[in-house]
Amino acid sequence: MLKKDFLILSCLSWMLPMNGNPQVIEISKFIPGNYLTDNNHLVELFNPSKTPVSLEGFLLITRDYALRFPANIKLLPYQRLKIGKKKGKPHNVDFELIEQPDFSIRLYNKKIEGNYCVLQNSQGKIIDAFYHSQLAATPILPDSGVLILHNGAALPYQLPAEHNPLWGYFPIGEDPAVGFEKYKGQWRVIPALSKINLYPATAFREVNVRYSKKTVILKWITEFEEDVPAFLIQKSTNQVDFQTIDTLEALGSPAKPTQYVYYDVHTDSGKTYYYRITNLASEEKTIYSKIVEIEASEPPIEFQMELFPLEGKANQHFSLRFSTAYSQFIKIKVLDNHFKEWAILFYDWVYAYSQNLLHFELNNLPSGKYILVASTEAKRYFQNFIVLNN
Repeated sequence: MLKKDFLILSCLSWMLPMNGNPQVIEISKFIPGNYLTDNNHLVELFNPSKTPVSLEGFLLITRDYALRFPANIKLLPYQRLKIGKKKGKPHNVDFELIEQPDFSIRLYNKKIEGNYCVLQNSQGKIIDAFYHSQLAATPILPDSGVLILHNGAALPYQLPAEHNPLWGYFPIGEDPAVGFEKYKGQWRVIPALSKINLYPATAFREVNVRYSKKTVILKWITEFEEDVPAFLIQKSTNQVDFQTIDTLEALGSPAKPTQYVYYDVHTDSGKTYYYRITNLASEEKTIYSKIVEIEASEPPIEFQMELFPLEGKANQHFSLRFSTAYSQFIKIKVLDNHFKEWAILFYDWVYAYSQNLLHFELNNLPSGKYILVASTEAKRYFQNFIVLNN
């Protein structure tokens, strides 16, 4: 989801209960889960005041859905309200999202990782907001949408940019194994399924997907493996219904990370697919990776960079513009003609199709020919340039 010029709501406002005294409702817990696929999603609201607060007309907004609370929903003093997809394992929620009259699913591009949870009062003011993403500067914000109510009315909402002080933030991307809770005013990571899976069999990291030569290439790393005989490769076209398409023998151990790669040649050109990995295990030991999205078409350019000037003095500014077709870590460094490393200019996460501009100087660099090397998760890219004497 690309950044757009939306109206930014810039002030934190409080709910006014019936007696006129200002009160605050907090988002105290947020477990994004894979909302369309499972029942692990959870939002917990907390009333820290001594006054009951009605939630009638409040909006709850995530990247996955928008909800307007119905009448007769009230939070008593110091009460917590657990909100989820439906009742039952794993969270025993108090309020079900399914079959609510003013509720709408939101579909979004999973190539950009991260999620948010926003609570807006009946006057349209945001009273609490939290997001998580690899980087604080994220393309998922600002955002906007329209909730179509059961009576046919349209209820628009607009969410501010990430630098707005309304937002709480935690620097992590998609991971179904984790959730977030507010502790002493700060957000921290918690296990998403701690009541079910106290001793996980494995943990998935660095799950990514690429498309090349009519083949989807799925790669991942397991941090550890404990009693994992095999992995199931699962595929979907709608983010909801996943089918196991293959089984891969597990090769890891409890002591070290293990890398895997899987090639799916059964794809239709131009179609969008979603993949996840899970271990072959009983229900209480099952772990799912995050869901990754790929379109079965090769981008015209996977990575590109442009350096200016190509010939300059060591103490002058160089400018490098670069972009990538996939969200991934990018490392950029300077080598001389003998491949000696002189500087690491950049090493960080980069979002897909975002334009990145890097300014740098190369002080004390001897004159001569140099190579700018950009390393992606798939390959390396090179740009020659010259440094002159001052």
